[in-house]
Amino acid sequence: MKNKLVSAAISILIAFGMWMYVITEVSPGSEWTYLDVPVKLEGETVLKERKLIITGISDTNVDLTLSGNRSDLIELNSSNITLKADMTKIYDPGTHKIGYDITFPGNVASNAFTRVNQYPDSITVTVERLETKEVPVNIIYQGKAPDGYVVRRADVLLDNETIKVTGPASVVAQISQAVVGVDLTDQKESISQSYRYMLCNSDGAGVDSELITVNTEMVHVDLAIHRKKQVDLTVTVIPGGGATEENVDIVLDVESIWVSGSDMALEQVGNSINLGTINLADYDS
Repeated sequence: MKNKLVSAAISILIAFGMWMYVITEVSPGSEWTYLDVPVKLEGETVLKERKLIITGISDTNVDLTLSGNRSDLIELNSSNITLKADMTKIYDPGTHKIGYDITFPGNVASNAFTRVNQYPDSITVTVERLETKEVPVNIIYQGKAPDGYVVRRADVLLDNETIKVTGPASVVAQISQAVVGVDLTDQKESISQSYRYMLCNSDGAGVDSELITVNTEMVHVDLAIHRKKQVDLTVTVIPGGGATEENVDIVLDVESIWVSGSDMALEQVGNSINLGTINLADYDS
């Protein structure tokens, strides 16, 4: 009788333990909700091949409720559940609702769960035509060079005189120029450097270029800035016919000019330029 009671007690303990294991570990038919599971977009490259681009998208985080064994459910979390939305189903511009597929981590069988609820059950994307055009590069100068220096703006050189922009048709239509800002304040040396530019409309206002791709991010500018000085204009007078420089009047309509160039070139010019020789013997008194 004593042995029977011990055996019964042991059996009850084992049964209780197995029941607890099933309830706490296996627990078939359990439900679990996973919040903010991100949806990944697939096939955007195919969209570009079709000359399309996504310009708007609804919230891509999903709340997902699954049913299954508790032992399987605890293996999942919001970061190892993969939701994929296939963009290759889109062929035309407009607003599209796209469903998504669910993939579970490799250590969990894909048929171990049942979807109880998913919110939202699809994502909404807005698609536009993808267009490309070239816009001119325009330089906007700020400030001015110091007195005594001249900026050769007419001779400025750019490595790219146009920028190729690609993006949604509605945005590309607004872009009419790429503006480079060059500051001349206290600039005494010629400029040779690369600048970032801003994509602008015809009024010079910036255009939101988040969805725009370009063929180059920088524009190289070569701009000559030279020192200038004023030099006198002179002539050489040769006496003749009884006349000398002292008893004739020689009048120049322009007595001086401004010249610019490198320091070496200005040094060679000196302070005056001789226009030539006047032989007074060639003139009647």
